[in-house]
Amino acid sequence: MPEMLPPLPSDAQGRAILLLAPSARADLDDLQCLAARLYLDSLRREKRIEPEVILCDPEGAFGADLPARLGLTHPPRRLSVEGLPPCEPLICPPAMPMMTRAMLSLEWVRSEAISEVITVDLSGAGFYLALALRQGLLARPLELTVIETGGAKNHDFTAFRFPEFAEIGLYHMEAETLRRAGRRLLPSLGTGSAATETPTRLLFLLADSGLVELDWIDRLLPRLTEAQQVEEVQFLRPGAPLTAAQKAKAAQAAGRIGASVRFLTSSGERPKLSGPTLAVIVGRGGAAGLLAHLAASWGLPLASAHPVAAEDAADGPFARLPKSPTLSAVAIDGALRAPLAVATPAWQISTPAAAPVALASDDGPLVTVCLVTFNRPGMLREAIASLEAQTSAAFEVILVDDGSSTPDALAALDALEEPFARRGWRIIRKQNGYLGAARNTAAAEARTPYLLFMDDDNIAKPMMIERFLHAAQASGADVLTCFNDSFRQTLPDATGYNRPQVTHRRLFMGGAEGLTPLYNILGDANALVRRSTFEAVGGFHEDYGVTHEDWEFFLAASRTGARLEVLPEALFYYRVADISMTTVTQMERNLFHSTAPLLAGEGAPAGYFILRSLAKTFGFAPFETTKDP
Repeated sequence: MPEMLPPLPSDAQGRAILLLAPSARADLDDLQCLAARLYLDSLRREKRIEPEVILCDPEGAFGADLPARLGLTHPPRRLSVEGLPPCEPLICPPAMPMMTRAMLSLEWVRSEAISEVITVDLSGAGFYLALALRQGLLARPLELTVIETGGAKNHDFTAFRFPEFAEIGLYHMEAETLRRAGRRLLPSLGTGSAATETPTRLLFLLADSGLVELDWIDRLLPRLTEAQQVEEVQFLRPGAPLTAAQKAKAAQAAGRIGASVRFLTSSGERPKLSGPTLAVIVGRGGAAGLLAHLAASWGLPLASAHPVAAEDAADGPFARLPKSPTLSAVAIDGALRAPLAVATPAWQISTPAAAPVALASDDGPLVTVCLVTFNRPGMLREAIASLEAQTSAAFEVILVDDGSSTPDALAALDALEEPFARRGWRIIRKQNGYLGAARNTAAAEARTPYLLFMDDDNIAKPMMIERFLHAAQASGADVLTCFNDSFRQTLPDATGYNRPQVTHRRLFMGGAEGLTPLYNILGDANALVRRSTFEAVGGFHEDYGVTHEDWEFFLAASRTGARLEVLPEALFYYRVADISMTTVTQMERNLFHSTAPLLAGEGAPAGYFILRSLAKTFGFAPFETTKDP
């Protein structure tokens, strides 16, 4: 398998960048840096032009040694984006730093003459960029290339690490980035040449944080029948040196077979070795693949630490050490007796084919805006004015009045009858039944392929419907939520327009179900939904005095197979008030609805108690007073 990587674009086509951003944990950052270093070193061996390295690291999480770890002669440039509101931290505090960096990365790429972005799956930095590409939202063509490491989920599961909420968010971000990448690069091994020397040293390359405590070394080394020829045992964990306790344990184990011990440090460059060395990869999954590629680039023979199982064959012929290495000594003995071939570093390159989606024309309405109101005539006028200012004409409006009773509200509705009729829009008046029932009433009257739900206190940006429609048709998504810009008041500008005074931007992830028990990471109710999907799910719940109907609907749609995505742009202004439906309703009942799709079926009681336990563990107060079923 050749090492040759795809050519980077020429200057005339726009430049290529290698985009790096901190991940959920420091050890994942170490693996990300290693993957980036392997990619850059491959270009250097081929004497190819390197992409510019760009950091999205507002917090300064990467250390000052990053240039050395990447083999650079100068510090990478840090991206900067001006004029954006701060991100609302309460949407999902554990994952918000990663989401913010992904949003900043997308906005920076929009403003630059970039034709290719290369990133590593572990960072999550390409998440919103991948969505924007899939949804056809970028103004010019761009290639997204992702270097695969196996992913944080694979790394954590093989290490028996229970994920925190930030890691659960990263699992979703990296999976979606890979799913929508135009090109994927996986470190691998190619056919090499025979080793010329019999190894007298073992180099354990540590990939798996679950094995770093070195408990296995006491069981492994004494089993080596060829131990007499091992003069030195070496240990290396790229980016993270061993602790004093780990070093003491390793030294004791090496001493029992009469070998010296040495601890090496390397961020990717070949360390100085004292003699013929056999590399043994300690770990499984993608991280082990990175280290196998690294050892091959150093010209070291690799031992298979245990027989390759059929399900692992795709990982390549590199060493993997199981949690209980009972057979590892046999494999290492064989490699010590008969020198192995030295593999060459290579890359598996895949280019997933994107299924083309036909874009519908603007002939006739494609979207029904399901607008609901209750006793807020001033806000309603602002919402309607924002719809009248839309850049797309492919929509109609069904306004449902949910039992307004004040004279001002009734007069405002009467005044809207004639202009609505002139546009072919409709007004439906009904008895008060709460948000879910009002939205369902509007949806039941719609005949267009898509529904767009909107509350009377929100204000649409002029391109809201145009962008929603284009993204839905380009991606084939069944449900599209989006970012929004929150505000508390409007002030007149120079033209007299009451402009919302934005305080924060609210980001969402889309279908990240693992975070939904405690956080609505799915999106706001102001969303575009395929009408057939809405009908298949059954619409919103209609329990009076209970909210979270949008949260429950999105989760139910996702769990029934609908494709739920977030459109990574702020398409409307979201009004924030001290008194709202979520503040005047009972949070326990709201949360029960928002998690009901997760608790449905035979496993509901067990799921409910697990949810309560997690909520209490992480200090989520509303569940502490919930009565057990």
